[in-house]
Amino acid sequence: MDSTIELEEDDYWDSIRTQKRQEPPRKEISGLLGQKMLQGWTLLAESCPSIECFNPLVERKKDHTILCVNCEKNFNRETISGEMVFLPVTAPAPAPVPVASTLQPTPAPTPQPSTTSSSVPQSSTPSTNTEDNAIQQRLQHSRNSSSLISKKLLEGWSMLQESCPVCQVPLMRNREGEMTCVVCNMRVIKQSEFDPTKYRVAEGQTAPQVYSAPRPATATQPAHEEPASKRQEVEERREIQPEPVSFQSKERKGETRGDGREAELDSAEVLERAVDQVYLEIKKATENLQSGRDKKESLDILSSSAVALAALLRVPQH
Repeated sequence: MDSTIELEEDDYWDSIRTQKRQEPPRKEISGLLGQKMLQGWTLLAESCPSIECFNPLVERKKDHTILCVNCEKNFNRETISGEMVFLPVTAPAPAPVPVASTLQPTPAPTPQPSTTSSSVPQSSTPSTNTEDNAIQQRLQHSRNSSSLISKKLLEGWSMLQESCPVCQVPLMRNREGEMTCVVCNMRVIKQSEFDPTKYRVAEGQTAPQVYSAPRPATATQPAHEEPASKRQEVEERREIQPEPVSFQSKERKGETRGDGREAELDSAEVLERAVDQVYLEIKKATENLQSGRDKKESLDILSSSAVALAALLRVPQH
């Protein structure tokens, strides 16, 4: 019995590792989600029910099609035990072939005795209940994670390609540039940015998690860490931020203060300039997309600009 259980566990972990290798990187999943949202799809709070996927689902409103961009599977809404569950869309079963009434029924074959029946334990009701509870817990955890990620995206946060080292949920970056896991409610710091003299933990607080992301080697590049300047440039290109607007106006009808310095812009003018800058980014990305240049980068710019514009338009004007 022990050898049979060990074989089943080995097969399970082999399948998990195979699925991990087949999963696209987080950056690609984020790009696919942004592309679907630009096409009119809606990001749902629920996530894919497939094991080891748990990526947010998107829905097309006109025909209520629900899709997982990672698995490329469609799902239907089903209510089971009072909870909303997404089930895969299955193909209709083939119609049974009619059999003439004059044909005699074929006798059933005699079952052969199984040589491993004594070594394989029979399934029981307690084990089935345990598996159901585990599945329900994973689904609930997935729904909570997707809901938190969706809420932060609407608040202007950015979803990164790195995952939390504790729960493996995609990390988020707030407007201050801090990486945070919204599920663990924990700030994550890269190993290259960690300064033990700067981050001191007070009594009763949780220490920040130091994260070191692995970088696979390629055929033309040795296995060493990418320069910090290169990483910073890539992150800044991927996460478009509005151009900083000066709070000192040089074109404000020649107004100056009593000490000769220029008058400061009010909050309404600053907000207007920030919105104009986002519109310029959207226009530039749209032109690049129409001309066929840098399609992937243009889609990332449009997705980030849409989130930034939505956040700016929600800012109250005084």
